[in-house]
Amino acid sequence: MFDGEKKIEFRYDVRKDYTAQKEGVYFAFPIAVSRPDFMYATQQQWVDPKRDLMKGGSLEWFNIQQWMAVHDANLAVGIVPLDAPLASFGDINRGAWPGTFAPKSGTIFSYAMNNYWHTNYRAGQGGDFRFRYTLTSAPQLDGSALTKTVSRL
Repeated sequence: MFDGEKKIEFRYDVRKDYTAQKEGVYFAFPIAVSRPDFMYATQQQWVDPKRDLMKGGSLEWFNIQQWMAVHDANLAVGIVPLDAPLASFGDINRGAWPGTFAPKSGTIFSYAMNNYWHTNYRAGQGGDFRFRYTLTSAPQLDGSALTKTVSRL
């Protein structure tokens, strides 16, 4: 918690055994919104995965450059992932390659690690890791305020 700022910082310290078996590591942020809409910031724009992605693009995981958020008409929750730039919205990545973005819930899943693929990189992760997140909320989504939060971290 911070004095004078409406935000919470989460720090997760993880000790993980190395394995080459397929696995994914996520941190779940379940948000109680009635009809979840998601947004995330890339280097050049704010993206709504329901409408801003090219047909055939990935709708199961997203490359977060600054922040990610879920909102409805009454609540917006923004999360700044400091150490894990991938996320899934509404469900974990199941490799289904859906044709439309239809989240199952208002949960943001920070996609911290995986070894689903064995091409051009190490096939597993092991050791000590720290993952940090800053969370804030407001009645309405304010991408400018979230971007300013990132610049103050």
